[in-house]
Amino acid sequence: MKNILTFITLLTICALTTNIYAQEKKNIRKEVRMEDENGVKTLYVTLTEDGKVTEEVYTGEEAETKLAEMMDGRGKTDEIKKEIEVEIIDGEKVVTIITSRKGKMRKEVYTGKDAEAKLEELKEAKGASQMKVETKQIEEK
Repeated sequence: MKNILTFITLLTICALTTNIYAQEKKNIRKEVRMEDENGVKTLYVTLTEDGKVTEEVYTGEEAETKLAEMMDGRGKTDEIKKEIEVEIIDGEKVVTIITSRKGKMRKEVYTGKDAEAKLEELKEAKGASQMKVETKQIEEK
């Protein structure tokens, strides 16, 4: 009789523990949708947590900022990408460098002597043999 009572007690404790653990488990789903309507971007973030639905809506620049925040570091590596464009506008050299890292972009523009100096600096830099430089001649009227 004592063995049966011990067995039933252990079985009850196991059932209660399993039930408590199952109740602590949450079901969370996040859906992100971006729409562009007539040049106005709208970001919808829908969060479903145990059947309760909440939706956040961001528009314009706020939408782009929030999306960048959410995507920062997701699915991206620490790879740095540089695009270099050289233009000659009315005889003056213009160097544009666009640097991308983790979805963030930085644009630098150099003209005249600064452009020449930056090009020399880039040529001397490590990995310059793999650098792609485009040159365009533009004449303004």
